Amino acid sequence: MAIVKVPGASASPASANARVDTQQSTTSTSFTDLATVGPQVTLTTGTKALVLIVAQSSQGSTTETHVSFDVSGATTLSANNNTAIVQQNAAHNTNRQASFAAVTLTAGSNTFTMKYRTDSSTGYFLNRQICVIDLGS
Repeated sequence: MAIVKVPGASASPASANARVDTQQSTTSTSFTDLATVGPQVTLTTGTKALVLIVAQSSQGSTTETHVSFDVSGATTLSANNNTAIVQQNAAHNTNRQASFAAVTLTAGSNTFTMKYRTDSSTGYFLNRQICVIDLGS
């Protein structure tokens, strides 16, 4: 396996990760925090980062759950469906989307926080994890 150097990235890129295993739920149809916020990480970044999110989710009825992330600090980015993990209830055709996103940032201290929503009914989320890798400038 070849190692590829990302232009502008340091030899040992900075990274951070966090995990919350507890199952929690929401009925919010807008991206929101759960009872235990996050997981979240704060990392000093350049102008580019790779964000990976993982979560297990389920719904109480025929609906979808969405897991995304927002960024605060030097950069302000809202959680959105373009960077979301989407899980559709098995009552429909099963639909899953894994998520990773290369994001453009303002260099500095940035906090990345996972956010959650459902289309309707109750969405349940557990084994939530975020990993952020600074890609430099």
